[in-house]
Amino acid sequence: MVSLLVSFTLTPMMSARLLTRPLDTRGGPLFEALGRAQARLERVYGALLGRVLKHPGATVVAVAAVLAASLLLVPIIGSELMPASDEGEVRLSGDLQLGTRLEITDELFRGLEQQVLRAVPETQTMMSSVGGGRASGSSTGQINLTLVPRRERSRSDVEIADDLRRRLAGTPGVTLRIRTSQGSFMPRMGGQGAERIQIELRGHDLAASRELARRILGIVEEVPGVTDVQFGQQEGVPEDLLVVDRRRVAELDLTMQQVTSVLRTLVGGAQAGIFRETTSERPIVVRLAEQDPFDLESLLALPVVNNQGRAVPLKNVVTVRRQIGPTVIARKNQERVIALRANTTGRDVGSIVDEARDRLQSVPVPSGISVQFTGDWEQQQESFRELAISIALSLLLIYMVMAGLYESLRDPFVIMFSIPLAAVGVLVTLFLTRSSFNIQTWIGVLMLGGIVVNNAILLVDTTNMLRRRDGLGLLEAVQEAGRRRMRPILMTSLTT
Repeated sequence: MVSLLVSFTLTPMMSARLLTRPLDTRGGPLFEALGRAQARLERVYGALLGRVLKHPGATVVAVAAVLAASLLLVPIIGSELMPASDEGEVRLSGDLQLGTRLEITDELFRGLEQQVLRAVPETQTMMSSVGGGRASGSSTGQINLTLVPRRERSRSDVEIADDLRRRLAGTPGVTLRIRTSQGSFMPRMGGQGAERIQIELRGHDLAASRELARRILGIVEEVPGVTDVQFGQQEGVPEDLLVVDRRRVAELDLTMQQVTSVLRTLVGGAQAGIFRETTSERPIVVRLAEQDPFDLESLLALPVVNNQGRAVPLKNVVTVRRQIGPTVIARKNQERVIALRANTTGRDVGSIVDEARDRLQSVPVPSGISVQFTGDWEQQQESFRELAISIALSLLLIYMVMAGLYESLRDPFVIMFSIPLAAVGVLVTLFLTRSSFNIQTWIGVLMLGGIVVNNAILLVDTTNMLRRRDGLGLLEAVQEAGRRRMRPILMTSLTT
């Protein structure tokens, strides 16, 4: 709205005030050379346009063939949510065996620090940390590198990360993941990790989901361009599960509440009352004394009193089952979720996901479990759908506005048919620059639609004016409009 207002008010006023003298067309040797080049270009373009207008059928077929050939580049170009950019940051994170003491984790990461410094002379600053408040506790660590500015190094952050990955592959006792910033180290929306590929297995049976996840992990690891594949949750920890035999409880004249109450008191303590002082209250907790033995055998030898007042050892109604318990049970849409996460290198996310999906077709999925690609891929599909709708709506609005201005339903169609041909330049340029379809690309396409329409409007409007005012025929008017409008179209397109 502001640019429209300026073009109708400020620009004419300044032209009237400043362009009062006759225009000096000499302008020196440089401008004379430019003028000669422009005149030559107009002659060549005019001759070419005249030849094209004499063979409309061959022209349409040739243009359609070029458009179809450019569309063949779509599978090669690939797609992703956001283009990779060199932010000058590399992160190395590692997981040791669950339960590893902090001292051992610290010692291992101190050794990794020295290896990283030798392998990355481009390091400007390095920050390391070990341990954390998560379920993994003291068995994790990470090293964050800030690199010198891009102009001061010969390698990109991706090349540095790939080199580090090769050098540190097979480091004993630790699982390492190395990635670049990819625009930001902040977690993705929805609480997801910073990895670009995420596969979610949803189902109530955690054991079956974990077994399926291991098979999928092995397949995804073999896809070219996939790195640092890992479980989204840590492996479980060994635990003892106390199982109460309900039949034995009934036979010995006990209740489940009596048994579980005694177990809860012995293991974690139970509040028996409140001790009140003048200004404060303190809970009274009944629990085993610190000097009492706390092993399962001694625990199960302790008695529970039944309804007849007899003492029954806990081992008569309780059995112990050793198992691996999860450190975290994640849920999404009220379903249990196990996530696989991975980074990418050298390929776009879209082509990697397509190949991974093809390979996973041969993996049988148990009933009650679903496998879904989420993370960047899910956001990418949603964003692309919204942008595609935006482009379609913009084209519809353009047609409606032009139909109202031209008072015709045919002339706007002539202009609209020029828009798809812009795909030729888009696809060829993306292919030559090794770029991908991403959010920035779609926004560029949305802008390009407006530029193409503007250029077409200039040609059609000038053609109609020449036919009405000068009485030229259709072909003559089109050729003359193309010659007259070539310079302003080039100026507006280049400046835009």
